[in-house]
Amino acid sequence: MTLLNCLIEPHQVVVFSDTLVCDASDPPRPRSFAAKVHVLPHLGMMVAGRGAHDVIARFAATLEALPCYGADDLDEMAGPILKLLGQVIPESRATRLFVFGWSAAAGRFVGRRFASETGFALEVLDGYYVAPGLDEGGTFHDAAGSLRLNGVDDLARYAMRQHDEDRARADWRAGIGGMLMMNVASHAEDGLRFYARRVLDFPTMPADRAQIEADARERGRPAAGLA
Repeated sequence: MTLLNCLIEPHQVVVFSDTLVCDASDPPRPRSFAAKVHVLPHLGMMVAGRGAHDVIARFAATLEALPCYGADDLDEMAGPILKLLGQVIPESRATRLFVFGWSAAAGRFVGRRFASETGFALEVLDGYYVAPGLDEGGTFHDAAGSLRLNGVDDLARYAMRQHDEDRARADWRAGIGGMLMMNVASHAEDGLRFYARRVLDFPTMPADRAQIEADARERGRPAAGLA
């Protein structure tokens, strides 16, 4: 799974993600590092996801190959695309796709989530979204809920808490690691702007890299993983 912290506002979207890709074992084993937010500036959109890494990447590539011209076309197209991918890639049973884009009709950025457990039905997102979440007892949940956040800096600080809590768990883990990346889409009078920043390297990155390299030498080739 993936660390995915978002703030969706009318004229800006900020998305934080990690870069560690793991396999489906329990606890998850590191397999590679990869960008988990796919920026499609010509469509005015960013695509991210949690779950099967191949599904997320293929969904972003499929949007580029179809007559999709922005977020206003997405609502009708995304569900059927994801259901088809789910038939091809069984791992998609545990996959959630997120799309953030500029809506000319609404005159603002919009957020969408498509989850495999709901048959990839469209869900509208706005404001804050954090995954995995942490309640006061350190238990994971999948939305911000009553979590009190105040701006982009809080999302970045919360990412470190998510990482530390994830690595401290003895049972199932999300597999958060690698680098903390920030992707931003903003709207101004002169158009849409997109930029990305490598915020920091998680302290577990050297150990994860060593494990990935050791496994690659043993297998002779990398394996597909879960974002």
